[in-house]
Amino acid sequence: MYWKILFNGLLILLLFAIQVAFIPVLPAWLSSLDLALVILIFILVFGNFTLAMFWALALGFLYDIFSFSIFGLHLFIIVLSITAANFLLKNFFTNRSLYSLGVLVGLTTFFHYILILAGGYLDGLIKGQTSASLLEYYFSGMFKQLVLNLTATVILFYFLNYFGGRFKPVFLSKRLNRF
Repeated sequence: MYWKILFNGLLILLLFAIQVAFIPVLPAWLSSLDLALVILIFILVFGNFTLAMFWALALGFLYDIFSFSIFGLHLFIIVLSITAANFLLKNFFTNRSLYSLGVLVGLTTFFHYILILAGGYLDGLIKGQTSASLLEYYFSGMFKQLVLNLTATVILFYFLNYFGGRFKPVFLSKRLNRF
């Protein structure tokens, strides 16, 4: 059990390092990728809610340590995003196909981005540094992040499908029920 926690901790640190140190320096649109959110959705869909929440809490804590915003803001946003994704997964999606995963990642990315904007606006209000003109600029970045997260979802899905073979990119099953 301790090895499993240590292994997950090391993977969380690796994902955090990639998200904070590597992805922001990528050229042009690629710097808008939120790989941590995509990985959290994959853990939620193909793992379980408890493991996804553990990862979300750890990533949120690490984001808050290295952020200049209100402590706990990133933790709250990530936990709320994963909870919303779990609600959607349990109540609206019945299969684990590429299509349902893409819609789930798209909706969660939109929700997460809106929460980040609202949290940044709240943080700016508290600090007295809010500018409404910046909100238009940030809303234009939502499309970039949505496209990149969906592209990463397709790539990761087919990567897992190639090595695992358990997940199929079909929407409806072609199996016929015979009596």
